[in-house]
Amino acid sequence: MTGTNNKRILIVDDNEDISQVVGMVLSDKGYDVHSHSTGADIISTVLNVNPDLILMDIMLGEYDGRELCTMLKDNEETSEIPILLVSGAHDLHPKQNRADGFISKPFDIDYLLLRVARTIN
Repeated sequence: MTGTNNKRILIVDDNEDISQVVGMVLSDKGYDVHSHSTGADIISTVLNVNPDLILMDIMLGEYDGRELCTMLKDNEETSEIPILLVSGAHDLHPKQNRADGFISKPFDIDYLLLRVARTIN
């Protein structure tokens, strides 16, 4: 896949298995992948990683990915980073939370790669 060199993706998901599988698939395609398992300290994590894209689960234990998305979009330092929300709920509208897109679980890996490539480029 072209255009992936040095593109950083931050996966925010409290399910370690999903983070590992998605991270491995994205790494195999040339992305620089970082993971964060909670919504705690999300602003500092994003500033530290400086991702080109955030894949964020909506259900993060005590945190709601939709609220974290809004918080990131409201922050001047993180507002331009594209965010794809990921969830098993199929009735969500990403624009309500200012997300750049939505991927429903379970997802097809090829579809995930396509959405990531389209969003990150």
